[in-house]
Amino acid sequence: MEQPDLPALVERSRARRNAIDPSEVTYFIGRETVVRRKDGKALPWLVEVVFSFMLRNSSEAIDYYHLPRDEVVEIGRQFAI
Repeated sequence: MEQPDLPALVERSRARRNAIDPSEVTYFIGRETVVRRKDGKALPWLVEVVFSFMLRNSSEAIDYYHLPRDEVVEIGRQFAI
């Protein structure tokens, strides 16, 4: 299983004489929140329960990419299922 480490890649690119200063890098990630539809056209109950369980138990992008939490900007949205 692949585990990318973005800060290490930035540091490696700096070692190859790229003009990237790791202390000045800001990472932007997206977060999605699932809400239940109010118009009666929601997913079947079992599908919604399984999807919600899988979404809650998935790892965060910050952890997956090994990002420093104080250098991350999260942009979120809600979508209805």
